[in-house]
Amino acid sequence: MWILIFLFFLSVFILGWVLFGYYIWLFLLGLLREKDTPILQDLESFPSVSLIIPTYNEENFVLKKIENIKLLDYPQDKLQVIFVDGGSNDMTQKIIEQNKTFYMECLKSPSRGKIKQLNFVLRHCNGEFIFVSDADSLMSSNSIKEALKEFMRDENIYVTGIYSYPKTSYDIDRYYWLTQNKGRLLEARGFTSSIVVAVCYSFRKGLIDEFPLDVVADDVYISYFTNNLGYRVSYIDRCYAQELRGPENIKDFLTHKYRKSNAFLRESLRSLYKVSEMNPIWKLIFLTKVSQMVLAPCSFCLYIILGGALISLQRWDVFFLGSIFLLALFIIAKKFFSLIKKEENFPLGVVIKAFFLSVFILFVTGISFIFYRQDSSYKKVNVS
Repeated sequence: MWILIFLFFLSVFILGWVLFGYYIWLFLLGLLREKDTPILQDLESFPSVSLIIPTYNEENFVLKKIENIKLLDYPQDKLQVIFVDGGSNDMTQKIIEQNKTFYMECLKSPSRGKIKQLNFVLRHCNGEFIFVSDADSLMSSNSIKEALKEFMRDENIYVTGIYSYPKTSYDIDRYYWLTQNKGRLLEARGFTSSIVVAVCYSFRKGLIDEFPLDVVADDVYISYFTNNLGYRVSYIDRCYAQELRGPENIKDFLTHKYRKSNAFLRESLRSLYKVSEMNPIWKLIFLTKVSQMVLAPCSFCLYIILGGALISLQRWDVFFLGSIFLLALFIIAKKFFSLIKKEENFPLGVVIKAFFLSVFILFVTGISFIFYRQDSSYKKVNVS
């Protein structure tokens, strides 16, 4: 019996930490660091910036992207915009050539795939700071200024992510993005964000000359790479980037998140050998993120199975104690999350469905990891 009880409480402890306790710790850590480095009111100077937009068959979005870039509140003489095309066979390149302005150019990458396109274009960037943004996204006009303020605020910040969200009517996806964004904000305020989002992020020139060719997710790789070097990754909500397409039904949601989860796990495992060299706080963040991917779905299944066994053995007290502990952590974490950027409230049904779908995706990701391979060239969710 004691082994059953021990394993049950072990699953409760793991779930309690990775789902709730981790974010409670980050919130409290953020309170201690909140006034260490205040946000700049304005930039004292305007560094040169290179903005990279990888494209491949983006004829439905690239004109909106060009018009969006023209609205950016940043001196045009300090801005270099490079569209790097991976061999589009639609009207993408023609639309760029017809609508670009003097600080924009379109380069043709010899190879298709986001990583290969980024590696090709990085050697052409002359900005002190490099921004990467998807062609199917729109940036708020203050995005560049606010990201640069973050870099100026702390010289140890080498990567800054911009608050991103999808243009979608699918409530589960919106809730998923909301919780992920709040988690990144808590990480950044506490110490360092584990990842940024490919929709729009920026980094100091010289941080990386090129990505390894087997990288699947550039946003995850550059974040881990930066944190492993001992620098910080920030994530800010003073500006935003909106993704113009995203899942609109459960099938697209499962497919899209499965691919993302596989990429996240693959890039996470790449850094495992660095654990002994990591900063202690980053080490805890990193191991928790890996645990969320690997241990959380297994622990949840263990919690359900062992909980049922305890109930059948008339040990309601043990199951009740563990469940009350998780509920208390959930309530505290939910309260802290509500203090991080006000957003729409979701019905309980959406929250429950999102949780079980996420557990299912993580479980499938884990058991299929060695069988499923992908690269940085993939079919996007095609939502207009």
